[in-house]
Amino acid sequence: MSGRYAVAFPPQPVAGVSGICIPEEHFEEVARLEAEKKVRLWTVRAIISDHVPMAGGIAEAMQRPLQHSLMLNENPLTIYVSQSGRNAVYFDLRSGADNRLSHIELRVETDLPDRAIKLSWQPFSSLLDNIARVYSLPLIISRLELLSPDSGEVIAYNLLLPNSSGLAMGPLGGIVLDPTFMAVDAVWREALVSSSPFYRLLCGYRMENACQQLRALIKSISKKRGQLLHPPPEHQVDAKMLVGLGISADEVTGLKAVRDLLAKFRPLRNAIAHFFVDDSVDWEKRVPTPISDGDVIRIYSVASSAVLYYMHLEVENLRSFIVKNNLQQSMRGTILPLPARKLDFPVRDPNLRRQ
Repeated sequence: MSGRYAVAFPPQPVAGVSGICIPEEHFEEVARLEAEKKVRLWTVRAIISDHVPMAGGIAEAMQRPLQHSLMLNENPLTIYVSQSGRNAVYFDLRSGADNRLSHIELRVETDLPDRAIKLSWQPFSSLLDNIARVYSLPLIISRLELLSPDSGEVIAYNLLLPNSSGLAMGPLGGIVLDPTFMAVDAVWREALVSSSPFYRLLCGYRMENACQQLRALIKSISKKRGQLLHPPPEHQVDAKMLVGLGISADEVTGLKAVRDLLAKFRPLRNAIAHFFVDDSVDWEKRVPTPISDGDVIRIYSVASSAVLYYMHLEVENLRSFIVKNNLQQSMRGTILPLPARKLDFPVRDPNLRRQ
């Protein structure tokens, strides 16, 4: 293994998207298999853990130690899952030297490598859903691996693209927080540490609500001061950048401002905020949002990345405007907390009575 990968999806890799990575030595083989479009049985493996690696490079993320508490009494353990006898799907559960489940294998009949990966998400998820229902184990698909129909080697990976950026801190005196932005900063971090494309999208729309409040705050404070300040205009969206994230050119057509992007994906937001795709139809006609479907997972991962990208820009634009115009919440009695007096500055319980 060379340890070098090409990201086949999205066109412009971005952290948080459910991406497809191909090892350097299998570029030509994957291209050939895609061109052949031959119907065959593909083997897909699900690597199981209690978390999804989210930081570092792609190779580093895939080498990260996995953890869970599912042990096997047989290796392999071959079981089926079915809704009826005619649509049973067989899985091979395999363990390592410690009898801990290492991965699950599944056969998929289709003609394209990417299609095989997408189709495997639902059955893998259904198996884990059932185990979690009965035993309450925190199990998650850390990544999927597609095996070569010829050699059996891994020729493609489907994983959450990790964040490869880093930070070297220090020296640093301290950080002064603006209470105005503490809540929205917390939402942004929630989005960064979440491996769920569905929750990431909800975080993006929570940031939209925060921006609405910040714009109202700007108008209120400036009015009280007798100023005539208008909040900064919304950003215009970059169609080329959106296509690079994996949104089709047809879907990008007509999207001009951030509000257009938010309106475009609001049905996705509503579908995941509720149990059903559309709450407006009669109960018996409502369809649950298919969060285990491979196509749906990819759609949400792309949409959430686009929404979060632009909402972060909006928040930072409003932050700069508020600082520039001195609209921050006033902080009375500000002092300089010197390191030599650090023991004088603990977290103080506000419910304690002071002498």
